[in-house]
Amino acid sequence: MRKILIAVCDSDSSYGEKLGEWFSLQRGEKLQSMFFSSPESFWESYGSRKPDIVLLGTGFLNHSGICEQIMEQRKRVQEESQKGAKGAILWMYLCALDGEERIPAYIRELPAVDKYQPASRILREIFSVYRQWEDETLNEMGGEREVIGIYSPCHSIWQTPFAL
Repeated sequence: MRKILIAVCDSDSSYGEKLGEWFSLQRGEKLQSMFFSSPESFWESYGSRKPDIVLLGTGFLNHSGICEQIMEQRKRVQEESQKGAKGAILWMYLCALDGEERIPAYIRELPAVDKYQPASRILREIFSVYRQWEDETLNEMGGEREVIGIYSPCHSIWQTPFAL
């Protein structure tokens, strides 16, 4: 199973480092996290290794390169009429509800996660948005999911092997 790569981008280095570390320690079997405290370090890494999910925090919202990437992806998605075209990244932003930082219009359209809540709840919200995003991607690309259930009213030693 492929691990989901999450990039935590926040200028508050202690916050971002601890959040990324918690993701890796708690859900290491499902995801891998990277932490960036400056837009330049993220931009360097972005060229070589693209994450599946990017959490943008303070200090990253007004970076021109990140803005261009988000706008370019949005334009490509609209042209292809597919919400999660292959290789697309789920961009989210970590919002502080105190409203101190000015948020650009293109960021307001991205899914938001409250920055100051328990890490488990942050991760739950991220996975919820990611699941919806993946479902939209599969539906628009023509892939459908099907659930098949097997029921047998009698007891037999062959039920489990048959179901598997």
